[in-house]
Amino acid sequence: MVSDAAGFSELSPFYHTSNDRVSTLHLSFYYRMTRFLMGLTASKAGVISNSNCSVINSSQNLLLDNMEVYPNPASQNIHIKLLAQQQFNGTLQILTSTGNIVYQEEVNQKLTTIDISLFSKGIYFIKIQNEHQSLVKKISII
Repeated sequence: MVSDAAGFSELSPFYHTSNDRVSTLHLSFYYRMTRFLMGLTASKAGVISNSNCSVINSSQNLLLDNMEVYPNPASQNIHIKLLAQQQFNGTLQILTSTGNIVYQEEVNQKLTTIDISLFSKGIYFIKIQNEHQSLVKKISII
């Protein structure tokens, strides 16, 4: 096993040894690191990217405010409810955590139900987009 430098424990308040127990771990640090690594993985996988960000004029009317995905976690079906001010036409995709598209369909209604019973267990991202905007939600399939 590769060992850390002898003085590393003095440099980091988050250094732990094999004698540590869950009650002594700095869980908020691990939580922040996990969120950072999930975001990094999603951006490298192409699920999210800076190129999807744009400045929106106050005169530009957004068609889609948000979406609800339920139940989450799910094992049989998921329901995707679009919270739109008016008719929304776009593409709905389900992506793996590595960015592979496992499901895609065109949507033009506010409520869509998808059978996920054949999907492998894991974390997926639901992405809905049109030419003006894009939204992404994370789901767990159990």
